[in-house]
Amino acid sequence: MVMVATVSYALFSLSGSTVTRSTTHTVSSASLASFSGLVVANVTVNSKYPQVIAVSGDASKIYVSDLAANNLTVLDASAYFLIGAVSLPGSPEVGVAIDLKSNLIYVPVLGCLNFPNVSNGCQTGYASASKGGIVKIDANKDSVVGEIPIAVDNIAIDSITGILYGTFGRNLLAINEVSGAVIGNSSLAASPVSIAMNSKTNMLYIAACRILSLGCEGGEILAVNGSNLAQAYSVPLNFNGLSNLVIDQTSNNVYDVVEGQSLTLVSIDGSSGTVRFSSKIGPCGAGKIALSMNSAQNRLYVVGYGDLVEVDAASGSLIGILAPPSSPILSVATDPTGLHVFLGIEGRGDGGSLVVVQNNVAQMSVDTSILRPTAGCLP
Repeated sequence: MVMVATVSYALFSLSGSTVTRSTTHTVSSASLASFSGLVVANVTVNSKYPQVIAVSGDASKIYVSDLAANNLTVLDASAYFLIGAVSLPGSPEVGVAIDLKSNLIYVPVLGCLNFPNVSNGCQTGYASASKGGIVKIDANKDSVVGEIPIAVDNIAIDSITGILYGTFGRNLLAINEVSGAVIGNSSLAASPVSIAMNSKTNMLYIAACRILSLGCEGGEILAVNGSNLAQAYSVPLNFNGLSNLVIDQTSNNVYDVVEGQSLTLVSIDGSSGTVRFSSKIGPCGAGKIALSMNSAQNRLYVVGYGDLVEVDAASGSLIGILAPPSSPILSVATDPTGLHVFLGIEGRGDGGSLVVVQNNVAQMSVDTSILRPTAGCLP
């Protein structure tokens, strides 16, 4: 038996306009039983499109960011209840950086989109995009304590050195966390899509595109020294679409999900740039893609096709698949123990959901036919 639900998700173009795409999400009855049996909590959040999930430095709170909501939703990470929302002075970009030492959160904002579901309209229209900056939030008080007036598209932090790294266009910036001063600026040969920092090695990794317009062409991973912003190497991926990349801080392995004629997980050795494996996950047309690392159990969680795919980080082999009953999964994160997985699920009304599921492989499906394309294939 299968269930078919028509859902929609928002795509945000570079010009600031919004395109809503409808898709058919087909789920087997066996998969539905597995999903419902693993749910620990289901919390409605102030976010219809929960795009980014982050966990505070002390692992006590969960933060959910939404480009269309102008706020950062805060939840208790142990009892899974809604604490409130931090109002932002603009619309958040796709990244959230957390200083694990100071428990400060940094959220890049760029203008104010003021979509219909926004409860705290800030400025007017997308014309204010030039007034972007980095909002500093105290995770102990869940309040804004400052703003660095520097616009960035992506953000990462080295909690050891206290240096923020951000990209804007093809520029990579190093920013002093305390003073907000730019202490480094380097030009890149490709347009960054996401960045991640390994504080143990002081190396920054950037997923980038040689050509970035309506899509990504010429995807590659760049390795950059965090001290002087010098590029150590680049790894051509020979694919186009890229997800957010993640790093295992201990093994120094870097992971990214790429899309061409299939959805593929790529892992490289962070020290040498050698490709460890390239593992096909599913067909092309995955739609919204996201990636999270479970370092405690050496597993990766890939969001694609509106579903969750769990993969062995050592080999790239499939472990299991979870498919929600109706609305698609948009984002994913894990708790530090790796026992629970946090899923951001698109809302069918005004609010989306943060769903907490047990990391129980025995109840997951291994039927890859569940993974149905939800978007067109990239060339």
